[in-house]
Order: sequence, then structure tokens, then C-alpha cells
Amino acid sequence: MLPSRPVRSPEGEAGQLLQEELLRTDLLRSGTDLLRAGTDLLRAGTDLLRAGTDLLRPGTDLLRPGTVVLRTVLQEALLPEASVPQVLCSQLLRADLLCSGTDLLWLIAKQ
Repeated sequence: MLPSRPVRSPEGEAGQLLQEELLRTDLLRSGTDLLRAGTDLLRAGTDLLRAGTDLLRPGTDLLRPGTVVLRTVLQEALLPEASVPQVLCSQLLRADLLCSGTDLLWLIAKQ
């Protein structure tokens, strides 16, 4: 890598030291530029994550009332409660919540 500014090359060891210092300075500038570019990329990524989080919040808010509705529907199911074992009720509720949540997230992603 050559120095970015032309320098009259003095003779001997002093000239060699000057050339090395100029090279170090150029390398430091390049490294600083790379760090700035990396920082800019990180900022852009952070901004994208914030936007994604903001998009997920309404979906979460929609899932909460859906959970309550599903619990109510399950409790008022056609089958008498005595004929549905408690373990099965919780499994059905989990399955319904997962399906509803997946459908809702798919709709949000589609928008």
C-alpha cells in the first residue's frame, strides 16, 4: 500500500521511517473507515429490528383477546365437561392457541 500523499523521499533511515509512519497513518484511516461502515450497518440492523418489533406488538395484542375467546369456547364446548378429561382440555386449548397464533402471525407477515 502506498501513502496517499506524494512525499519527496529523503535518503537513508529517516526516509524509511517517514514512509513507514505514512503507511501506518493510511492503515489507521482505512481501519477507521471500516469501523464507521460497520457501525452504520449495525445502526441499520438495529433500526430494522425496532421496526420488526413494532410490527409484532399489534399481533401480540391481538393474540391476548383471542386466547380469552378460545378459553371461553373450549369451556362452553358441546361436550359436557365431565366427559372431557382435564388433560385433554389443556391439550385442545394449546392446539387451538397455536393454530390461531400461527394464522394470525401469517396474516401479519402477509401485510
